[in-house]
Amino acid sequence: FYRIVLRPLTFYQWNRFYLLMYSLIAFIIPLVDVSSWIGGQAMQQNQLIKLVPVLNDFTPSPLINASTQPIVAGLSKNWTAMKALPLVFLAGFFIMVIRLMRQYASLWRIRRRAVLLTKEEDIKIFQTTATGNPFSFGNSIYINRNSHTEEELQRMVQHEMVHVKQKHTVDVLIGECLCIVNWFNPFAWLMRQAIR
Repeated sequence: FYRIVLRPLTFYQWNRFYLLMYSLIAFIIPLVDVSSWIGGQAMQQNQLIKLVPVLNDFTPSPLINASTQPIVAGLSKNWTAMKALPLVFLAGFFIMVIRLMRQYASLWRIRRRAVLLTKEEDIKIFQTTATGNPFSFGNSIYINRNSHTEEELQRMVQHEMVHVKQKHTVDVLIGECLCIVNWFNPFAWLMRQAIR
């Protein structure tokens, strides 16, 4: 819906509101109890619903006596895909958290080496040696005067000032958190890209 209908439009505030609310609603929808909408008998006979695992149905497996069986044999016997999924999820989660911390460390290094040029209202503009386009984070804008003409810089700084005033950093962090929790979902990555 966003890509087809909203993205081509220039209602940026509405697009922003839609993307953030849609992300929040995606976490709330699974908590909605639909059993009253579907008859009890129809729900029990539905093949798709039978495939969904219920957490209450999982029972812990008995411990293996290490003295009678080799460890590897015990692991292969009791190790199933359903038991591995939480570990895979946690591994991806921690990799994404480490990735975000590395990005923040990179930003911190840029900030530490940057020179404060000006402070207007509560917005700080820093000169940096980092290559690439100007960017903002929080209430700070980072530019490299050597990479662009004065006219280009003026346009880009105005654009970044809008981002700072509208607290776009919050949107970006929500998009990052969305990908940390849903790293396995390609739609979360598309949402993150759209939010950015």
